[in-house]
Amino acid sequence: MPDTQAAMPLSSPVTQEDSLARAESPGTRANVWQRLKQNKLAVGGIVVLVLFYTAALLQPWIATHPYAEITSGMRNTPPSTENWMGTDRQGRDVFSRLIKGGQISLAAGFMAVVIVMLIGITLGALAGFFGGWVDQLVMRFTDILL
Repeated sequence: MPDTQAAMPLSSPVTQEDSLARAESPGTRANVWQRLKQNKLAVGGIVVLVLFYTAALLQPWIATHPYAEITSGMRNTPPSTENWMGTDRQGRDVFSRLIKGGQISLAAGFMAVVIVMLIGITLGALAGFFGGWVDQLVMRFTDILL
């Protein structure tokens, strides 16, 4: 079988200016960032997600009360300087509970992503390594899930 990729001479040598021009041209990442900045809904969604993650990470420092603390004399109170979003029927601070709930939800979502990633990487590696009928089986399984 002849080697089809034998060494072929270049029609013109690559100069340093050519490589610098390619390095300075905006890449795919820059194009994606420009398009993302133009989409106001996407930027708003990113801002909201960053706020949620920041609040969840800073929960011990920004929560006004422990999330499970019950203050019996302060049931169903409106928002105040002591309880930023008021209290519920049992006298628990709504703001602290909201942040704690967000923290739990973000952790559950993160764990789901990690688990699905591990399954996907494992199945993809098996399909790529063995090929043939294993690859076909994994692809049909993926088709069913989609």
